[in-house]
Amino acid sequence: YTLHKNVTTLLLAYTYVAQAMGADYPLLLAGIKPTATSSHFPDYDGYIGRLGLGDHVRWLGFVAEEDKPALYRQASAFVFPSRYEGFGLPPLEAMACGTPVVATDIASLSEVVGNAALAMAPDDERGMGGAIIATLVQDNLAAELRQKGLQQARKFSWEQTMRETLQVYLRAASA
Repeated sequence: YTLHKNVTTLLLAYTYVAQAMGADYPLLLAGIKPTATSSHFPDYDGYIGRLGLGDHVRWLGFVAEEDKPALYRQASAFVFPSRYEGFGLPPLEAMACGTPVVATDIASLSEVVGNAALAMAPDDERGMGGAIIATLVQDNLAAELRQKGLQQARKFSWEQTMRETLQVYLRAASA
């Protein structure tokens, strides 16, 4: 939950969701919540309180790898608001489980999600909130994102990665 994960913008975006949808769609935050605040870890509980989201946000804590697929499948949407990532595996995992994805349009994530997610600038809390709401209320859009996400995730299989890596090594060895 460091600053580059952009949880504060997600929380701002979620104020729009809470206003539009009420408590029907709580925001579930997976991962260990920081126990101390600093320049790298904001006071999330205080921020949630100031935004009036106390009844809408739930911290799940640590989620074991074997439990993640079920969590993704049960989610109405998966939101990944990061400002930068080396790759961005969680959106890909969510897409592989058939969950609609909302993500920022940073370079690495754009490559990972392709056109299979709703994307916006990292600081666009209105766009993010609108995208979340759209996935919740527009069944056709959610179905399209699920379908595209499954197709996109297939492009990133371990077998495909192994083949492409092997080709790079073979080209390098023959050069």
